[in-house]
Amino acid sequence: MLRSNGRSLFRASAWGLLAALALAPASQSAAALRGHDNHIRYNADKGWYVLTVDGVTKRIPKADAERSLSTVICGECHKDAVAQLKHSVHFTTQGPNPRILFPGGGAHGALDRACGLPGTSALINYTSDINLGECAKCHVGRFIAPMEGAFTSSFMQMFMSNGMPQQDAMQLAATNAANIVDGGLDCLICHAEHYQSVRDDIDWNDPALMATHQIAGYAQPGEPSPSPHGYANEFRDNTDFDHDGQPDLLIDATGDGIADFPLMIDTDGDGAGDSPWPTVGQDRSVAAVLSVGTTDEHNCLRCHEHARTGYKRGTLFREGYDVHASICFEETGGDEDEDGCAKNTCTVCHNTISNRDLDGDGLLDVHKFVRGHLVGGDLAAADVPPPPPGVAPDPNDPLHLTCVQCHDRDELPHKGNDDRPGVHADRHLDIIACETCHITRSGGITYSVYGHGGHLSFGRNADGLDTKLITADHMVAEEDVPGDVEADFEAYRLTPVLMWFNGQTSFLAQSLAVRGAPNAKITPFKPMANGMVMDARFFRGKTMTNQAGFPYNKFSMYRFFANAAKCSKLQLPGTAPFACGDDGLYGNAEVFTAMKLLGTITDADGNPIVEGLTPEQTRKVTINDLFAMDQPSLQTMAMMQAFPNLMQFSKSAYQYEHYMVSSRLAGELEDMDANGIVDHDVPLLFDMLSAVNQGLEQFKGFNTPMFLPADYNWYPRMWNVSNVATMKLPDGSFMKLFLTMGLQQQLVEQGVPEAQIPQVIDRLVGSYPSFSNGVTLGGHGITPEPSENALGAPGRLGCADCHGSGGVLSSSVPMTEKKLVDMPFPQPMTKAEMPVWQWVYYNVRNLVALGVATNNEDVVAGTADIDISDEPANSNLVRKSSRRMVLNWFNPSSDPTVDGSPLSGYLGFRRADNRGQLVGTSLEKGDLTWYGGAWMPVLEPVTRPVPNYAVLGYARDELIWEDDDPRLSGDSLLESASNSE
Repeated sequence: MLRSNGRSLFRASAWGLLAALALAPASQSAAALRGHDNHIRYNADKGWYVLTVDGVTKRIPKADAERSLSTVICGECHKDAVAQLKHSVHFTTQGPNPRILFPGGGAHGALDRACGLPGTSALINYTSDINLGECAKCHVGRFIAPMEGAFTSSFMQMFMSNGMPQQDAMQLAATNAANIVDGGLDCLICHAEHYQSVRDDIDWNDPALMATHQIAGYAQPGEPSPSPHGYANEFRDNTDFDHDGQPDLLIDATGDGIADFPLMIDTDGDGAGDSPWPTVGQDRSVAAVLSVGTTDEHNCLRCHEHARTGYKRGTLFREGYDVHASICFEETGGDEDEDGCAKNTCTVCHNTISNRDLDGDGLLDVHKFVRGHLVGGDLAAADVPPPPPGVAPDPNDPLHLTCVQCHDRDELPHKGNDDRPGVHADRHLDIIACETCHITRSGGITYSVYGHGGHLSFGRNADGLDTKLITADHMVAEEDVPGDVEADFEAYRLTPVLMWFNGQTSFLAQSLAVRGAPNAKITPFKPMANGMVMDARFFRGKTMTNQAGFPYNKFSMYRFFANAAKCSKLQLPGTAPFACGDDGLYGNAEVFTAMKLLGTITDADGNPIVEGLTPEQTRKVTINDLFAMDQPSLQTMAMMQAFPNLMQFSKSAYQYEHYMVSSRLAGELEDMDANGIVDHDVPLLFDMLSAVNQGLEQFKGFNTPMFLPADYNWYPRMWNVSNVATMKLPDGSFMKLFLTMGLQQQLVEQGVPEAQIPQVIDRLVGSYPSFSNGVTLGGHGITPEPSENALGAPGRLGCADCHGSGGVLSSSVPMTEKKLVDMPFPQPMTKAEMPVWQWVYYNVRNLVALGVATNNEDVVAGTADIDISDEPANSNLVRKSSRRMVLNWFNPSSDPTVDGSPLSGYLGFRRADNRGQLVGTSLEKGDLTWYGGAWMPVLEPVTRPVPNYAVLGYARDELIWEDDDPRLSGDSLLESASNSE
């Protein structure tokens, strides 16, 4: 049963009292420092915790708890918790998903998803700079999951070099690695009532301590979690876990149980550790430890708060914005508060799997969560893999999650009848996801671009253009300022884009379903585009040959998977995963396989979840494999040969993100006041070229653990700023290609006449949108009072909400313009449509100054304008080249032709500083950031608006009724509703 109790999301509880006791002065009676139902005591005089486990009293020094709380305190009673947590996506940051089209198979997630919002992947940016958006600020480990294997290999080699037998070295190395990684697991971020993003129990004025510790420039001791900037943790301890100003001794090199060396990192490339390993701090204060207990919504939102800015969900989990934020869930079978309501609203739906062992490790999966199987490619990792493509999730499956798990569709009101169907008619429910009508709004960032010059973010305007500059104010949630968060959301409010969706997406988070696809429903998404950093050398068209004897583009993404060295030049131990391939090569693909980013992933019974490629198979892919319709992992790897390499870049080298600047710039021109936020109206030029090359260098950290030479290069470095092309992706090209190939095969099998097939395909995928339907709104953001707020409700516009000329189905969605050009293939691929692109030049300095100076309250009030879509009126902010380029991914170095003749009015790729490309901008070469100027070039697809119904594959007269049609009136809907009762 559900009932509203009007409670605040961040409600107080009994844990607040325990937290207050924990903060009591040291002179207070030690007996008062108790928590976790008296299971944990703290003796302030002695500086130790006291546990009674199985009748035995144990005393744990506070420093030991700081170093490894999860094992010395939590693990004493919760014996399996560490192992359970390490098998969950909250730690692994990756998971296998057969419904997402990934190159080569494998398990994916934040570990390798080069998302433009946080800036490339966790592999590179788990720790970068405390002022910036480090992944470790939220994820539950001090160390990213693959580091346990990397530490084991590195320690083994170190111990063997000191004369230890290999078997002993391996065992001791594995023990060391596990101890270090396990000690970094953060139980309290989810389970402590009292948890601060910057602890206030540390003497931050101690200069010795600050040799190892840092606080984000915009943060203060005692800052809540999440902080106003949206981070769970905002300080660094850099392996000084006991806070004495020295890195802790963590490596036991002799096996006597006593640590001998600190964990160091090599920053200068000489092969020797010279700096403490960077670690983001966690709140392991006495107050936090003693407040440990069950979770509530606030604990979850320490990391999942980013809906306001467009991360995670794209809708607000607040009263008035999501009905689930204030409802009372009764009889949940879980923990309840004093009102008999579930303590944690999130886990009522996203419940833990407490009675199953899905991964076959012999432990119940109590740290795995039910997420649901219909979540898009933006959230690839899940604790529970979905069914294979084409298999509909069972609505009664307890591991699935949709609205009907709580709301029986047969009991919904206003079902109408066959003659006058209501809003909940079966014909609606069969093809329209519940969220389509019940999540009427989204907001926040829809375009995030990193370039040579700076990082900019935009929201989408009513015309479907990503041109509303995201302000610095938008990135800060000032909860103590009435209406601040509401203004942040309202300033960038947008109508969701509707797409057919059955859970299948591309690796760029694009839906792979079309009208008529099995199990597909019309579903709302928050659109998302990323200005990704690509290798512009791809457009030179230079090739190299792989092991199949096939020439592929030398600077394609495929090379990043297939690069390798000859085994004859290596000294491999010969045991998996360090064994030479059958082709005599060993390199990137072996490392990716060891990290489970390539290859076949199986379940506990050995059944494949994802069918993938071996390293040897990866190195033999050809472009012809693009037609391997029954092998999606192979098919996608083939596509990588026609895709510019998406460069991983280091934010620590880039030094800028969302108006936040690196801590190294404190006191410099960009941040004179050292508050971590870029100063107003200052010259800025952030170096993408160096950031990309530094990112490539960071990959060399895997060389030693994987028995590769220290100087092994994963990919050729870039030598000129023009090698870097910031490109707005995706443009829809490859998804149209994939969908077209699949549809053609289906239509032939269905007996559709060959002459009609092109028209059918054009109707279904011809209006496929640019950019991703990237953020799955799912069940989040359900508008309260559906009889007044849901689409189709009489209190709104009734049927006209969808079927009127101004309804959501008529909303503008951008579609990339295409041109039919010659292809370098035999029949039937002699021609294909390729996307039209143009250079857009952003004045980074003026845009950043505008973003720093503008408040969202003024945007909502109409007294400030942050929409730069009107190019002539905003020529001081953005300019566009009047020249158009057709980018033929399969023949990138040539100008476009049709039947062998040049395509009039269009060229192939040209650099942003090309005189011809600057036509129409009034800019000179020296004005570009490439040469120290203010104008940052970005390569963007040329788009035109199409109505949302066309995106769904409908003609106007199928869905949009005339204004005088009686079906559009609210009275008609009310009549239908009354007829159904």
